[in-house]
Amino acid sequence: MLKQYEDQQAALRAQQEAEERHRQELERQQQQEFEQRQREQQERERLALEQLQQQQLYQLNNQAAQRVNDLERELLGARGQFERDQLLLEQYDRVCIPSGHLPCVS
Repeated sequence: MLKQYEDQQAALRAQQEAEERHRQELERQQQQEFEQRQREQQERERLALEQLQQQQLYQLNNQAAQRVNDLERELLGARGQFERDQLLLEQYDRVCIPSGHLPCVS
C-alpha cells in the first residue's frame, strides 16, 4: 500500500514536472514569437520612415528644381526685356540723334 502510494506520488510529481516544463517551453516560444513580431514591426516602421524621408527629399528636390526653372524663366524674361529696351534705345538714337542734334521731342 505504501509502495503504491509512493509510486502514485512519484508519478504525480513526474507529471507535474512534465507539465511545468511544457508550460515553460510554451512561455519561451511565446516570448520568442513576441520578440520576433516586435522586430518585424520595428523594421516596418523603419522602412516607412525611410520611405517618408525619400518622398520628402524628392518633393524638396522637385521644389528646388521648380524654383530654378522659375528663376531661369524670370532671367530669360528680364534678358529679353533688356534686349528689347536696347533695341528701342538704338532705334531712338538712330532716328532722333542722327548728327548730334537735340533728341526728339514727342
